Amino acid sequence: MLFRSHSNPGDAIVLEPVCPDYYAFTSWVLDGQEMDMEHPIEVSPTGDMTLELSARMLSFGLQADPASLEFGSAAVGYTQPEGQELTFTNNGEMPMMIETDGVENYEATLLDGPEDGVLEVGESMTILVKPKADLPAGVYDDTLVMVGDRVPPDPMMARSGEDEPAEPAMPDPAVVNVDLHFTVYEPCTVTFDANGHGTAPAALENVPSGTAIAAPTAPEAEGWTFLGWYREASCENAWNFDTDLVEGSMTCS
Repeated sequence: MLFRSHSNPGDAIVLEPVCPDYYAFTSWVLDGQEMDMEHPIEVSPTGDMTLELSARMLSFGLQADPASLEFGSAAVGYTQPEGQELTFTNNGEMPMMIETDGVENYEATLLDGPEDGVLEVGESMTILVKPKADLPAGVYDDTLVMVGDRVPPDPMMARSGEDEPAEPAMPDPAVVNVDLHFTVYEPCTVTFDANGHGTAPAALENVPSGTAIAAPTAPEAEGWTFLGWYREASCENAWNFDTDLVEGSMTCS
């Protein structure tokens, strides 16, 4: 940015740098060399001289705490989980407007912070996040995206009748992603049939579909050796408790 002033040789000139929005003064430059001066500065030129103002672009910054939310798992027909708090802090150098498109399978409610969405430097806002009620069975790995960008200008302050100056380059918005996880499963019942050889273990109730189960205590019967549990009464396909997953209610024999 270039400042021009006219004066008589030897007269003192005080220059107050004026930076465009989103920029901060760094130094004055004379003939390509940065000058070691405070700002504003006072100079007494003896002839023509050109001082250039050097400025740096400010940055937006947004921090989320925590960085992810885990809501565990629940069976179909669950009671809506309690919400968890999520705090966003403006750790940048400028006020910014906070916006989000939301997340399809989650609810977000503002608990504390500016209702107009403008977050000042160092200011925080807290929202309450929870999965929606009555979601069908499935894994809900979603991402809440929060964006901090420049505050829209006041339309009442807009210029009229003048050509608008070209806008300087803008800083990139601050973007924060918060991972959300919730699983809804079909409750399954796994029963065990000892085929008349001893007492079968108790059934496992409310087993999440898509999960493994622990091997129950082996039944005992005089004159018989227990060989394992199978998927069917004919004992053709053994059930592997380390790798096999329950996909629905079933009976192991």
